[in-house]
Amino acid sequence: MILQLLRFLRQAAVLSFIFLSFFSSTPSRTKTTTTVFAEAAKVLKQIHVITRHGARTMLAKDADTLVEQGGATLTPLGQEQLYNLGVWLRLTYSTNYTESSHLSLEYYNPALHRLESSDLDRTISSANALAIGLFPSTKRATGISGGSANNNNGKYLVDNLLPNGLSAVPVYTIQEENDIYLRAYRNCPKFHDRLQELYETNEWKQIESSNAGLLEKLGRIFPDDAQDGAIPLKDIWNVYDPIHVALTECDSSSGDSYPSCDALVPIPSLASALSLTDFAKLEVLTEETEHMKFGTDVAGDLLGSNLMWKIVQRASIPNDGTFFLYSAHAPTLLGFLATLQASDDYITASRGERFVDYGSALILEVYQDTDGQSSGNNSTTGHPLLFKLKYKSPEKEEAVDIQLQEGTSRNGVPCGTS
Repeated sequence: MILQLLRFLRQAAVLSFIFLSFFSSTPSRTKTTTTVFAEAAKVLKQIHVITRHGARTMLAKDADTLVEQGGATLTPLGQEQLYNLGVWLRLTYSTNYTESSHLSLEYYNPALHRLESSDLDRTISSANALAIGLFPSTKRATGISGGSANNNNGKYLVDNLLPNGLSAVPVYTIQEENDIYLRAYRNCPKFHDRLQELYETNEWKQIESSNAGLLEKLGRIFPDDAQDGAIPLKDIWNVYDPIHVALTECDSSSGDSYPSCDALVPIPSLASALSLTDFAKLEVLTEETEHMKFGTDVAGDLLGSNLMWKIVQRASIPNDGTFFLYSAHAPTLLGFLATLQASDDYITASRGERFVDYGSALILEVYQDTDGQSSGNNSTTGHPLLFKLKYKSPEKEEAVDIQLQEGTSRNGVPCGTS
C-alpha cells in the first residue's frame, strides 16, 4: 500500500509545486516528493473544498486537550455565509465543467458529489446551507447510468418535488471520537504533547509578558478565568471568542443587531467591553497564538496528513466523483496548510490573515495533464495529476492562489506514537 502510494505521489504535482507527505506504520522520516510540470493541456477532474463552519454561538475550549465546553449552534448569519459560499462555488465552477469530462455542478448527483462533515451541529448545518446554495435546481440526477435524452452526463434526471428548488442532499459524518480527518487536532495525543511543549517555550512566555497589560484588562472583564489578575495566554481563546461572537451577532456594518443577538448571545454587552483599538490587539494576539499552535512548527504533518491521504486516494481512483466537501473547523484548515508547508504563503496570499474566518474555504483543484505521460503505475489512465490550492475568504469575491513550496524532509511521527 505504501509503495503503491509512493509511486502515485511521484506523478502528482501542483501547477507550481506539490508537497505531499505520509507516514509509514512505524515512526520514520516524513517522505516527500516534488514534481514540477509546465503549463499544459489540463482537464479539471475534481474539486475538494475544506470549509470552516459559519458564524456560531460561543465556544470555550480546554487549552491542553482542546475538549470543547458546551455545544455551539450555527446562527442565521452563519447559515447565510455558507449559503453564499455554495452560490459562489456554483457560479465559479459550473463553467469549468464540460459534458465531455463528465463533470457537472448543474444538478446534485449522488454518483459525482459527496458532502462530508465533522459530527457536530455547526458543521452539519453549514454543509446543509452550502448545499442549498450549490444545488438550487428543480431537478436532480439519480446517479444511475443511462442513455436517456433528458440526462445529466449520462445520469438520469428526476424532478425535484421540494418547493423553491430545494434539494435534499445527504451529509456524511464520522463519530467524533473516531474522526482523524476533520478533527485530528482533537484526537491526536502527539499534537497535545506538542501544545504542552509550546506553552513552555521562551517565545510563548515572551509574548505573554509583552501583552501583560491587555491580559490584565481582560482579567478584569473575565475575573472567573483570570489567574493572578490576568488571563493566561494559553486561555486567550476563551475570552476572545465571546467578545468576537457578540461583535459578530450584535453589531452589523449598519450599526444594527442581527435578529440572533438577544436569542443566541448571553451577554450582548461584551460587544462593547473593549475599545476598537484593544479588540484589534486582542484579535492579532489570538491569531498569532492560533497560528503558532496549528502551524508548521507545532502541528507539522500531524493534523492534515490523513485528510490529504483521503484526497489523494479519491483523485487516483477513476470515476470516484468530481466534487467533495469537507465541512470542518478553523484548526482543520490551518492543520491542512501546515501539512502542505503552506502556512506562511497563506498569510502572504491572504494579506496578513493568520486565522481563517467563519465561512472560509480551502479549495484543492485536481487537474489531469492530458499532454504528459507518466512512467509509473497510475490508475487514473496514465496521465499525471496536477494539484492547485486556493483560499476563499468570505470577505473577498475571488479566491487567491496558495503557493505550495518544494517539500523538504523533516522529522515526523504518526499521531499517538512517541
